[in-house]
Amino acid sequence: MSSLYQLASPRQRWRKTRKTTCLRSCIFQDESGGGSFKTLSMKTAKFVEICEQIVKNKEFLEWLEAENFDLAFAHMFDVCTIGIIHATKIPSWIWLNSGSIMDYVAYLVGVPIIPSYVPPMMMEVAGEMTFVERTKSVIGHWLMKFFWKRLIADPETEVFRRVIHQDFPDLMDLASKCPLVMANTNDLYDMTRPLLAKVVNIGGVGMEIADKKPLPENFEKIMTESEGVVLFSFGSVTAAHKMPREWKIAFMEAFKQFPSYRFLVRYEKDDLNGTLLFYRDFT
Repeated sequence: MSSLYQLASPRQRWRKTRKTTCLRSCIFQDESGGGSFKTLSMKTAKFVEICEQIVKNKEFLEWLEAENFDLAFAHMFDVCTIGIIHATKIPSWIWLNSGSIMDYVAYLVGVPIIPSYVPPMMMEVAGEMTFVERTKSVIGHWLMKFFWKRLIADPETEVFRRVIHQDFPDLMDLASKCPLVMANTNDLYDMTRPLLAKVVNIGGVGMEIADKKPLPENFEKIMTESEGVVLFSFGSVTAAHKMPREWKIAFMEAFKQFPSYRFLVRYEKDDLNGTLLFYRDFT
């Protein structure tokens, strides 16, 4: 984990924690239901493990409290940062979501979740849901709340009660008092759902037409010679070249169904042959 505070030795600004081997290697595993749950449990256990390492770092917590910050930002993946904010007496905070508001964030802050037309974020559905899909939506929302509490929220609360104080508040109770949620999405692209005034979609904030610049020649050619362009990326954590070969073929076969469109794929290696994909490293 990186450290932003001043350590005793000015040379050492970071501390090496236990190497995480599964987060990258397990992403493209095709597993059964039982295997998938085992992998999920292993990944969420890493969140709890890292949380405990941070909470035990008294030097960091003392530094954070001494800085007297007025505002903090918490990430969406877990509630550890929310506990740290409370422990270090930071008076206000904002819950950041890197995309649409996460289901458990919506549930905790009081956003109405109506399963009949608001499906779980990870559910495969488009448009108006059928009766079967609505049934799956109800079950999916229940499973999300149950497993997220059991695998992340409760274990992290136990960490704070064991390390900080036995009467430390439940992290889900602290999360439910969130004053503001920022979601990196746009009202025009996000699915239709009820929201609260304290949930603000900030996707595209700061983008101005006046700031646009000409595209490089190779990209300009792609944009003008095709009916549309799709940017396909797994992000910076997941390396697309590590996908099983059959997965790559499946994606390319899917792209073939749209011959008038061009697909720009974030890909880290030069090991794809043919002209189906235009790929380059965007890092």
